[in-house]
Amino acid sequence: MKICIPTASNQGKESRLFDHFGSAPYFTLYHSDTGELEIVSNQNEHHAHGQCNPVSMISSHHVEAVICRGMGRRAILALQNAGITVYLSRSVTAEECLREFEENKLAVITPEEACPGHSHPHS
Repeated sequence: MKICIPTASNQGKESRLFDHFGSAPYFTLYHSDTGELEIVSNQNEHHAHGQCNPVSMISSHHVEAVICRGMGRRAILALQNAGITVYLSRSVTAEECLREFEENKLAVITPEEACPGHSHPHS
């Protein structure tokens, strides 16, 4: 399975998760079957709230799941419509959230559990 993690840097598994999916500077892509890691720069990083569309880029990389710290309703729906499952993690690094994923400790985010906007607090 290919997994996408929005990250603040391009430091591989040591990269810190970025709090806002569409504004993440990078997407760390991990193939769970092969262990292959790829870092992709987010071309939509600088956008007005609600105006990003990283779903087509992620879909072009054949991503099947996204692990993030939170996501807006429209992004969740767009990913779901593309056949991509969205998981919530409170981990700090990509490595930690991948470990949670492998241990089946992550919950799927539904549109009802979406973040209300860029000013929401994170726990």
